[in-house]
Amino acid sequence: MRHPIVSSLILVIWTSTWQNVNGEEDSPLKLIHNELSILSRVTNAIALEAASLKKSVKIRDVITEILEVNSGNFSDIVELNPDSLTKTLDGIQRIRQKIQESLAQTNEKMTKQELFDMASLNDLLVFTNDNYEDENRVHSDEIMKNARGNTSIILICDIKLVESMSRFGEFLNGVSKGNTIDLGIISTIQNSRSDIQKCLKRITGYSDAIAQTKLELSLIGSMSDVIDVIKDMKEKDIINKLPSDLRIFQSMFSLILNAVKSYEKNSSGNLLNSTINLLKNVLNREESHHHHHHYYLTAGFPEIEDMSSVMNDLKSDWFREKISKGKSIEELENALAPFAHFAGKIKNVHQSWSLFQKSFTKADEFLTTISRGMDVIEKYDFSRDEETYFRDFQSGITSCLSFFKYDYDEGLEESFRNDYELLAAYVESVDSLEEWSQRMNDMLSPAFDLFLNKFSQIRKEGKKNARDIKEEIKDLINFESSEKVFSMFDNLKNLQKTHMEHDESTRNLRVTISEVAKSTGFFETSKCLREKKFDTEQLTMKISLVNSILDVTLDIFDELKTILNLFSKMRTELFDAEDFVKETSSRNQRDVSQKSKNSILKLENSEKLSDHLGNGMRILSEMIETLEKKNDILKSANYGQKVDNIISKSPIQHVKSFWNSDNRNAKIKKLVEDLESLESSASEYRKGDLMTTRKIFDKAVEVDGLPDVYPYIYDILLKKKNTEYDDVLENSKKLMDLDLDFSNHKGELSAASLSLEKIKEYFDDIFELNPIKEDPAPVTQESTSIFLVIILCLAIFLTLIICAVVAYGFTPSGKRTYKKLYLYYFGKPVDYEKRWRYSLFLDRTDGKNVLIDAVREINSINLNNAVKKGAYINVCNKFGNTSLHVATRRGYPELVEILIKNGADRAFLNAQNKTPEQMIPENYSKTEEEKTERYMKIELIYEKYRKRKFKQRVPEQFPVSSFHIYIEERTDDTITNEFTTKFQAITSDEVMPTTTHCIVKTSTSEILETDDINILSWIFNGIIIVKDTWMTECLKNKKLIEKDCDYLVEKIRYKEVVYDTVIQWSNAMAKGTIPYLYGVHVVFVMKESPILAAMIINQGGTVLDSFPEKDSFNKGSHPYLHNHLGPIFILHDGKTDLTPFRKDPDRMFTLFTEQEFLVFMLKREIDINTCPKPIPVLVEGDD
Repeated sequence: MRHPIVSSLILVIWTSTWQNVNGEEDSPLKLIHNELSILSRVTNAIALEAASLKKSVKIRDVITEILEVNSGNFSDIVELNPDSLTKTLDGIQRIRQKIQESLAQTNEKMTKQELFDMASLNDLLVFTNDNYEDENRVHSDEIMKNARGNTSIILICDIKLVESMSRFGEFLNGVSKGNTIDLGIISTIQNSRSDIQKCLKRITGYSDAIAQTKLELSLIGSMSDVIDVIKDMKEKDIINKLPSDLRIFQSMFSLILNAVKSYEKNSSGNLLNSTINLLKNVLNREESHHHHHHYYLTAGFPEIEDMSSVMNDLKSDWFREKISKGKSIEELENALAPFAHFAGKIKNVHQSWSLFQKSFTKADEFLTTISRGMDVIEKYDFSRDEETYFRDFQSGITSCLSFFKYDYDEGLEESFRNDYELLAAYVESVDSLEEWSQRMNDMLSPAFDLFLNKFSQIRKEGKKNARDIKEEIKDLINFESSEKVFSMFDNLKNLQKTHMEHDESTRNLRVTISEVAKSTGFFETSKCLREKKFDTEQLTMKISLVNSILDVTLDIFDELKTILNLFSKMRTELFDAEDFVKETSSRNQRDVSQKSKNSILKLENSEKLSDHLGNGMRILSEMIETLEKKNDILKSANYGQKVDNIISKSPIQHVKSFWNSDNRNAKIKKLVEDLESLESSASEYRKGDLMTTRKIFDKAVEVDGLPDVYPYIYDILLKKKNTEYDDVLENSKKLMDLDLDFSNHKGELSAASLSLEKIKEYFDDIFELNPIKEDPAPVTQESTSIFLVIILCLAIFLTLIICAVVAYGFTPSGKRTYKKLYLYYFGKPVDYEKRWRYSLFLDRTDGKNVLIDAVREINSINLNNAVKKGAYINVCNKFGNTSLHVATRRGYPELVEILIKNGADRAFLNAQNKTPEQMIPENYSKTEEEKTERYMKIELIYEKYRKRKFKQRVPEQFPVSSFHIYIEERTDDTITNEFTTKFQAITSDEVMPTTTHCIVKTSTSEILETDDINILSWIFNGIIIVKDTWMTECLKNKKLIEKDCDYLVEKIRYKEVVYDTVIQWSNAMAKGTIPYLYGVHVVFVMKESPILAAMIINQGGTVLDSFPEKDSFNKGSHPYLHNHLGPIFILHDGKTDLTPFRKDPDRMFTLFTEQEFLVFMLKREIDINTCPKPIPVLVEGDD
């Protein structure tokens, strides 16, 4: 279902009584919705039929919008040939049938359990092969001695410090031990900062510190494994059973292998895998649980059945009374007859798609099983000498197992088990400590250190109440994340206590497997297996092959073929619907030129009008649903203090802000009041004509609604798993699917209201409710055909052209040109992206972007040259505007047309959340009279190309000769010198404005580790950061200098924290996205850093010479990409008391130390201000 909410509102709308299912009359608001839905459906049908005639919309786009799937992915799916897939399955089925018949004729076969046991045997061989080369490592006291000797202390942090941290965590969580004790614990933590820092350092390196200890302790577990192996070998009678099992498995394997060998390796497994993944990508689409989609082509049909209602809509009493006013609808019925047929066909497609979707979901496991089996088959090497392998393996294993004896004292095993439990508990306590350190590592960040710094500065003098200090602590930066860190220490306290208990109990404990191992011949067996060097990996592959084939049972094929039949049916019905539209369109194409005679084509901008009306109806239906749940909404104002406290700590900023606001309850009540007022007005509006009825949309604009909070509240409370919150959980669940933020839809409602005026004019025209205008007499022209002469000349001319084109293709210039043409028409996005990543350097002249500069200079020649060379067309200037935004706002129609025709994004939102077209001033004829004509031309240009899409030009290839490579000092000197000598023309020993690449030293995990602000500034400036392995490979193969993309640094470790934004920064700078610091004003309360200042300016920020006046900035404003931060950034060294700014009630200030600011940049976290009209940062206007 496309809209469950809408479907509950759409009743039998053409009945005369307008009653609901209970026999009660619907409310006036519902009745208006039902009546206008008639008009919305008819208008949408007219729009689609007109688009079919004009061929202005792809029918596939209409279908995918109805099915709610991605158009590109869906097209990939329907390109799949079900016959080919069926043929593949038939081939696999024949092989599986042959295997089954062969196995049925022999007793030499194994069950799945026996195969599992065979695999376990293989694991046993691997175990005895890899362990206990040193027969002396079988005594626990020696193992424990070595384990304890590898680290000075296994405890993570000092016991007393952990106790203090735990008590402080309890204090922050509301557990009080009394005012005096609470004050004491606050003092202890303030005075323990250096000890806490040592503890944190120990935590971050704990896994490395105890790595050798863990390795030693693993032998404790191996001791138990040895006993288990010996016991298994005895209980399963491995010595006597193994030769027989191997013989049976060899026989079974040979039968299967002979059958499978006939299978032609044609990557069927890969084909099935790629098909399954493609289908999963489309069918298992994750749907938003609380947002409703904006439809563009089918907004008038919220349900698939609505398309079939159009012909009944035309005959409804409301349509005859309000729209056609008794006039004949025959012409319109005839015009929409093809659409009525199409509606039936699309309904079949929808039903087939739904059945296919459900069947595929059920058969997911089958599909995975069969593709996995084919994958194993295709990777198997059938050229191996299997008979020799099995003979040698069986001979060798029988020889080695002859050393093994079943006789051993079971009392020794029992004694071992009793004492081993103590050792196992010790090992488990070490594992628990390591797991705790890893969890804590995930939580720790520089934010905690900042909290400790601020906490240590809190003065207790004159404060006698610990609760007052606690409130002050809560106001500190990063309090919430730090509170979670402290709370973890209670768990550590218990873990360390448990470990010490186990450590004490195992100090004098000695456990050994020596006698059991010697008496059974385990060591001799293990030694033999090592010396024989058995290829156990091959046995694993063979078992895997057999298992994979046996998993594919014959009934799977019937299930899969049923799915393919459904897919084939859906595909046939899809193509039938598309062919119908194409044939109908071609048959009626002659009518397009006779616009006045065709009642369909008379509706100007029908798609746009249908879109506006349909989506306005969607918002109206949301309001009706919300009004029906008004009691639940009002109930949400009284969740109770306990729940309010939980919600107020939400990590989602807008949820937290709304729930903490003083007027929250007032807004909730106002929403209900606004909707009740809308309901009251509906009764009056319904009495009038269509122009009166449309006022319902204007009235709906006055409903502001609420932020989108209830889905998040539901998620928060669900995670609590507390039955105490069941009522609130149920309430939020009822509200979570409602789109209550009606302030975001005012534009859609206004557009719906305006659309009704044009729609009314159209229907008045076709039903001749206005005076009829006589058509001007048609003008005919005579033309003389010289067709044959033209054909002859063209043939000769084309022959010469083709010869010239072929010859040109062999020249270097021709190769480049043809490659660009190929990429333009057949290139994939990834091909463009590979070239766009150099746009920062390709599109610059004298440090300026050529595209932005050409628009600034109003130079159409330079602009044309730039776009023809493939300059990235959606680059933003420092104010967050693309060239199309600037050209539109300044009124340069020639530039606007060039940009649009070369693929400029007309939907791109600038830093004021405006599209380029919205940059045309309102009432420009009054406010900017001198530009009136220019703006009118621009409006015509946008209208002219509204339905056309233009591709962006192919970027130029960035030549290696234009590389300017700088090599960091930490790289290997020898390799650096060789590389510099070999590529002397493109390397330099210093960073310059023209530097394109920087080669850096990376760790073994390919992470750039640095705290150097210079390297960070290069990243933020868009220089391409490359691994030092690039130099090594280029010295081996000079051509790899062109493959820098294969050696890009992806991650950087700064201050012990890893960030994966290096490539994000490079791409953002290359494409000139909205500057990261646009709208940010920075003041230094520290020694000013030229590097930081340059970095800020380059990212669109403003560096202030003096401390700003707060009155110069608008309250409630935020940087565009950082909606959660204040616009004034204060960079400080921590030595100045900035409490007044930190506690600013308007939250206009954001405070950073240098390190915190660099971390903020490295994170590159973006929180876009999505408000339709963002508040300008400066009082005087936009930045």
